[in-house]
Amino acid sequence: MIAESDRVFGEAKRVIAQLNDAQFAEIVQPEGLDVRLYERVAADFLEHPAEHLTQVYRERGDASRADAQEQSTVQAYGELLGKTSRIYGYASYNLGCAYARRGETAQAIDAVGEALSLIPALVEHSKQDTDLDSLRDFPAFQALYSNY
Repeated sequence: MIAESDRVFGEAKRVIAQLNDAQFAEIVQPEGLDVRLYERVAADFLEHPAEHLTQVYRERGDASRADAQEQSTVQAYGELLGKTSRIYGYASYNLGCAYARRGETAQAIDAVGEALSLIPALVEHSKQDTDLDSLRDFPAFQALYSNY
């Protein structure tokens, strides 16, 4: 399994290296989502594997490594794609959910607030997301919804 994964990632790196800036900027999702190829590559080759790595750390009881992995993923998106990209917004939202599950209220509200400002479509989802239940009674969390 590891050998096949290495082969696929190696092939993807080879193909990605051949793309030019215009190809990276092409929209690859249905109209309305306007996801560009560079965002898709970042999601598929950075965020998705990092999410699974975080999950493995959590399942093995290594919360500090899981936390560090989540934070470094968000930081990497900010550096690679900018802190206004949709993917950065989704990563911030996921980090906010992790903070909320751990009871780190202030950090959770900040991260979720940043995500909602970047991706207003998350507002309705966040109202139902059980990961955020620990935040619902906090005025600072409730205030996030005043703009929507």
